[in-house]
Amino acid sequence: MNNKITILIGKMGHSRFTNKLKERVEVCKKEKIGKILITSMMAGSLLQVGAVANAEEQVAEPATNAMMRLAAADLTSYKDFDINASWAPAMRWAIDEGIISGYQNQKHPSDPKKGVGNWLDPQGYVTEYQMLSIILKYQEPDSFKSEKANTTKANLDKNFAFTEYKLAKDLGMVTRGSTTNVTFASQHVTRGQMARALVSYIYGKSVTLEQAVEFMYANKFMIGKNLEKGQTLDNFGITDKLTRAQLVVVLERYAKQPELKDTLSESMIRDMQKWEEKTQLVWEDKEPGFETKEAAESNMTQITVPVWKATTKGDKVQGKATLTVHKNLAKTYKAVFQEIFDGPEKFPIKDVGAYSWRTNVNSEHRNGTALDINASENMHCEIDKNGNVTKILSGSFWKPYENIYSITEDGDVVRAFRKHGFSWGGDAWSTSRDYMHFSYFGS
Repeated sequence: MNNKITILIGKMGHSRFTNKLKERVEVCKKEKIGKILITSMMAGSLLQVGAVANAEEQVAEPATNAMMRLAAADLTSYKDFDINASWAPAMRWAIDEGIISGYQNQKHPSDPKKGVGNWLDPQGYVTEYQMLSIILKYQEPDSFKSEKANTTKANLDKNFAFTEYKLAKDLGMVTRGSTTNVTFASQHVTRGQMARALVSYIYGKSVTLEQAVEFMYANKFMIGKNLEKGQTLDNFGITDKLTRAQLVVVLERYAKQPELKDTLSESMIRDMQKWEEKTQLVWEDKEPGFETKEAAESNMTQITVPVWKATTKGDKVQGKATLTVHKNLAKTYKAVFQEIFDGPEKFPIKDVGAYSWRTNVNSEHRNGTALDINASENMHCEIDKNGNVTKILSGSFWKPYENIYSITEDGDVVRAFRKHGFSWGGDAWSTSRDYMHFSYFGS
């Protein structure tokens, strides 16, 4: 058999693919497969590797079949590799790229009852530290290596994920933890949190959850859990925990995407249009703002909304809250609180305040277009350029996922307010965080 090898290489996204192709060729030589056609096509997403009878015909077997044959040969040592799984090609790619290596001769990381062996754990959940490590080692290998070398032992003793958080911050990535807050490093991330981290990395600046999910849909990084339900936040599964398989599928699609659609610019244009609509809704044809307390209060109204309360035993019981708001936003506020009340989280609200006359003309509380929820457990603080708290201005702390009254960035409360056009102080500004605060005009 003639061992001549023909290689046809199309446009590639990363030079590291070339090295992998060379390795494939050597494998084919050793196994005496014969004439080989190897193609890499960005549009097709999958690396095609297949033996052909006649190289001149240049007909390769389907990409998926070829990948599966090699995957079966290379991954037989992993007890949980499923050759028929939708994530199998991406997992093969991730191992080839050195993104993941699996667990060698260990107890199953998610289910120790499965015993000792080699595991990929595709359905295992990913922590924030693991997610950042995987993304940064692959996308920024030189910067990661340099940052790692410059990280002191003292910093690592305080925060084992210091390198990952430092580089992520420098690159503009949205994360829950930071160099001074290791709490979230070992906590599982959601699909929504992964979307914000990755899309903020791509743009080099903070993006909202809605902007991130829109980008993921538009570029087909994820298609949602049910195609019939459309491209919504719920169908994206923003609160579902992220699995290893899902992460490598997204990264493979990103790596092999020939051109990314810029949805952020489109989003900003829509935001400008919404601003005009919101201004008209609240102020009609009048000049925004109130000159006097009397003028403000004549435009306020009192509403009562359903809320969940927490008992001393930790049980959730139905309750009500009364607040004073701008009369033109009364229906909007009621809709927001009804959605929070109907949400699966049953988020408990023990205190809420909206209208309050302030001398600061920029305060939206003065206009009845902002409110604060659970003030003590959702602090207002100043932060430095790295996102670290430098001074607490009001409230006591913010401990999402630990304290039941602290508002989570991807929970029912933030989602409901954002859906109706409000900004959350937890991520709206670069120099401060006001986790209790929601405002209709973003101030």
